[in-house]
Amino acid sequence: GRPIKIEANPAANELGKTNARAQASVLSLYDNDKVKQPKLNGKDETFDKVDDEVLKALNNAGTSGKKIVVLSHSFASPTFKKLFGDFKTKYPSAELVTYDALPHAANLDAAQEVFGQRALPVYDLTNSELVVSFQADFLGDFNAQSLESSYAAARVPGENMLEHIQIESNLSLTGANSDTRIPLKPSAVNKLLVEVYNGLNGGTSDKVAADLVKRLQEKGNKAVVLADGSKAAIVLSHLINQKLNSTAFTGKANFLKEFDGARYQEFLGWMNAGQVGVLIANNVNPIYSSNKGEDFKKALSKVGFVMSFSEKKNEMYDASKVVIPVANWLESWGDIAPQTGAYSLMQPTIQKIFKPRQLEESLLVWINGKGSELNNYYDYLKTNATALLGATPFNQALYNGFNAGGVATTLAYAGGNAAQAVADLGNFKASEF
Repeated sequence: GRPIKIEANPAANELGKTNARAQASVLSLYDNDKVKQPKLNGKDETFDKVDDEVLKALNNAGTSGKKIVVLSHSFASPTFKKLFGDFKTKYPSAELVTYDALPHAANLDAAQEVFGQRALPVYDLTNSELVVSFQADFLGDFNAQSLESSYAAARVPGENMLEHIQIESNLSLTGANSDTRIPLKPSAVNKLLVEVYNGLNGGTSDKVAADLVKRLQEKGNKAVVLADGSKAAIVLSHLINQKLNSTAFTGKANFLKEFDGARYQEFLGWMNAGQVGVLIANNVNPIYSSNKGEDFKKALSKVGFVMSFSEKKNEMYDASKVVIPVANWLESWGDIAPQTGAYSLMQPTIQKIFKPRQLEESLLVWINGKGSELNNYYDYLKTNATALLGATPFNQALYNGFNAGGVATTLAYAGGNAAQAVADLGNFKASEF
């Protein structure tokens, strides 16, 4: 077969949806401009020669005590996590660092503070009757999820139809769909959010905030407040929802984003100190997408051996001694645990078109050595997935696509420094425009 269109899996319920990016990903499968085969020093080479170079570099790094860093985008795959654990057993100095061009760092930092876990909360607006949003474009790309489905279900005309109030600076898709839109400067949005929090926990002299507080209190647990833009704003929104006992907060965790700013800064420190012997970049390009890309490029010069899994010829491609083409997800084996209680298996829909190789396949070669019978990632995936699936046979789970199980982690309110959040939001100064 030849994949030409992505269809959602209805068994996945709220996760059984596609978007424009998922549909467009089919085009990248056939892209004639992408990297087609492995490279060594910019020239075409065989996997055999490339693996020789990588294995030599890994062993040298291990001998010299330098770090081996796998720099990857967020990767919510339980089997990949286990495989990296095996890689670290083989190479004890190995480290896994996450880098995302769109990191959702403020959301993750706020979740860490309020829930005690670095995972994003999952919301469901189906039974909500009031949503008040402060800069949160929740019909677009908010909190690494989209709430279009539950929003549409709650907006059915009737006695309990969801009312939507949007407070924002720039017009968003979400704001354009709101019942009431209040345009304010970013500093004024922050001030209003603080006043709403104060109103729910004592009182406020702000008339707009007082009206919002009244509406929120009338709806009680059928109301929810969403915020974006800064850690402090998101922390306050979580604490408001805790106060309201909002039913929109499901307690489920979203694991699709894993970036940790402190961890990434630690990694940059390793590079600048010359402590990284091998860097394996998994389809990320901080030279281009980071706001400190030039600094990253300079730090690369202090790394002994740089290799990348790349889809296109880009800055990381140019900086790498070894390049391995990225395998499109439609020609790969894999699994994903996107949120609490959800586990999905991924299988190839077509034979590999060019000569790519998954990161997972490569790690197996570098763990077991070339030519080992243990280097089949399908077998590795099947063994690990079978343990996660319990009573569900692997072939049945593969047929289902979506399965209950995976990660059981849930979120519960455990903290949150309201005073610090209020102080941080108060430090935002109004512009002169």
